[in-house]
Amino acid sequence: MLKTLSIIIPVYNEEAYITRCLENIINTKITDWEKEIIVINDGSTDKTLSLLQKFKSNKIKIISLPNNLGKGNALKKGIQTAHGDILIIQDADLEYDPNDYLVILNKLSHKNIKVVYGSRILGAKIYHNYNSNIFFLWGGLTLTTIINFLFGIKLTDQPTCYKAWKKELTLELTSYCQSNGFEFEVEMTAFFAKKNKIYEVPIRYYPRTINHGKKIKLSDFIKSVFTAFKCKFSS
Repeated sequence: MLKTLSIIIPVYNEEAYITRCLENIINTKITDWEKEIIVINDGSTDKTLSLLQKFKSNKIKIISLPNNLGKGNALKKGIQTAHGDILIIQDADLEYDPNDYLVILNKLSHKNIKVVYGSRILGAKIYHNYNSNIFFLWGGLTLTTIINFLFGIKLTDQPTCYKAWKKELTLELTSYCQSNGFEFEVEMTAFFAKKNKIYEVPIRYYPRTINHGKKIKLSDFIKSVFTAFKCKFSS
């Protein structure tokens, strides 16, 4: 019997990328796995929803939220809907390559490994394609350093999109994570760090800029740092 990979895709105003993103995921071959694709439209005001309707099928679930409440809220809705043996987060742009699901799933095939992150930093040493804006790069590295220090872990790329875990962690994860914004993913890392070792594998990365629709801001970095300390020192 095939196992299922649940792919959680939060979407907000991605009309320029969502079609190609979904086509890439659909066309990616994952031997011995079925794909459950869950797209959460987070109150988009452009043509995103109408484009998504063209993909709606038994294998692609579309959840449409009336208002934009943030990536964390959208992720939680999608995670709570998923039924897969493994869950993974996928951004709705073209920065990440779904072919890297394979290396993540291979790592998770080990019985004692429950959480795997795809690292752009490790991937840059192989693929030489991490040429991100210096402010985004240093922001990510700084946040990773802070989280490593707080939780006694050794990640290279905490803000990576590709966070994957086994379904047995999902119920407690969604109970622990409460944020609505980008800082939701910091809560995820805090939860995983307290419960399990987080493993990393190298992945490809094709960064976009604010002009191309990148939405994360300095305020999100500040909220993420605050959330990391909150997770460390609260029950």
